[in-house]
Amino acid sequence: MQSKETAIQVPVSLFVLTQKLPLMDIFNSDNNRVLPSRAAFFRRELVAGMITFATMSYIICVQPAILSGSMFGFSTGMDIGALTTTTCLASAFGCILMGIWARYPFALAPGMGENFFVVLTILPLCTVCLGKEADPAHSWALAMGVVFLGGALFMILSLLGVRNILIRIISPPLRSAIGAGIGLFIAWIGLKNAGIIVVDKNAVQFGHLLSWDTAVFALGLFLSIALISRKITGAILFGIIAAALLAIFAGKITLSGWIGMPPDPSPLIGNIDIPGALSHLAVLWPMILILTFLDIFDTLGTVVGIAQRSNMMKGNSLPRAERIFISDASATLFGAFMGHSTITTFIESASGVAGGGRTGWTAIFVGIFFLIAMFFAPLLTAVAAYAPITSSALVIVGIMMMKEVRSIDWDNFSDALPCFLVISVIPFSGSIANGILLGLLVWPISKVLCGKQKEIHPLMYLLFILLLLYTIFVIK
Repeated sequence: MQSKETAIQVPVSLFVLTQKLPLMDIFNSDNNRVLPSRAAFFRRELVAGMITFATMSYIICVQPAILSGSMFGFSTGMDIGALTTTTCLASAFGCILMGIWARYPFALAPGMGENFFVVLTILPLCTVCLGKEADPAHSWALAMGVVFLGGALFMILSLLGVRNILIRIISPPLRSAIGAGIGLFIAWIGLKNAGIIVVDKNAVQFGHLLSWDTAVFALGLFLSIALISRKITGAILFGIIAAALLAIFAGKITLSGWIGMPPDPSPLIGNIDIPGALSHLAVLWPMILILTFLDIFDTLGTVVGIAQRSNMMKGNSLPRAERIFISDASATLFGAFMGHSTITTFIESASGVAGGGRTGWTAIFVGIFFLIAMFFAPLLTAVAAYAPITSSALVIVGIMMMKEVRSIDWDNFSDALPCFLVISVIPFSGSIANGILLGLLVWPISKVLCGKQKEIHPLMYLLFILLLLYTIFVIK
């Protein structure tokens, strides 16, 4: 065992910029540094990477189903096979960048919530901007331009160090309400895809429980929650696998194979309309701002939560924090170029940290596993194309996001009113943007009327005015 004063440096050759001992440090219970053998170190980080990948790999099936539109019963014009490949590529890029640049065990992938927002809100708005007769490929290229600008704004805020100002504009209760509302909406989509809820001529009805769709969903859901309650790593993934096997047995999906070369990603790569997004900025700017908000909240909440539980914090600060946010923003820029919604830091990274991951090597190994997963594209594409298989994951993600309501003071009506409106309007209107916009408009009004205007950040008034003008003259 080394004393605190002893410094031993071990070069790690993978990085272009040589890393020293901090990359391989671990701390025992009495905070004395110990230096494991190189084999033990990499074994620990590899296992942690495997754990993290197992808990978040469901996104490889879910993301293509969402962006292609197959989860909603329509086509966005994005090829589901190409989306499977680029989901792995974009996630791998984000994870490896986080590992090399920020040197933290945080894994990245397309964020849940942001992907729904892009398909169900931004994409239709882009179609309106281009005209209803626009080629679907042009609409999603414009949507990727919006995602790119959201990532660029996140990057600028991180570089300028003004990110915390943006965080303070929206109070914690309202942020919690946004997360809960999105979670409820995601769960609603999952129940609809499973046949539990049926939408017929704009009427919502209770579905038929005795169907293969419902059986596939139920198996995935109940197995997942049973495994989650027993703290089994990869519970959601195992639920999806079990549901897929039942779907194969029922003849709902047909596999052309298990392993094969990744589908051609070229239809998506580089098809991004940044000039178009800038030309339609008067209409699209709130979408860019909302994407930036969502990414900042996701990343900050995930990073701080994991860091506090794993003793990564140094006092009240996290070393190299700006590198974390720059890595996250860079991954979103790259993801948009690859045809994807916002790439963000996953809370599932906590599972790998709990398994011993402490350095960037954990994230690098997760990225490598995403690259390997591309070669299981025939299986992944078939699973993504049949919505009931992944519906259980949506409901479970919704449950996890609904936990946010615990931090809302429901006895304080100046908080409760705008928060309730956000939580209810997002799923009831089928629009994440509508719920967030209404919440941002009602929040300052509620606070002023209740005599609590001191709780309003000054910039919130400016945001209120801009959103009010947008609602009057743009949305109408």
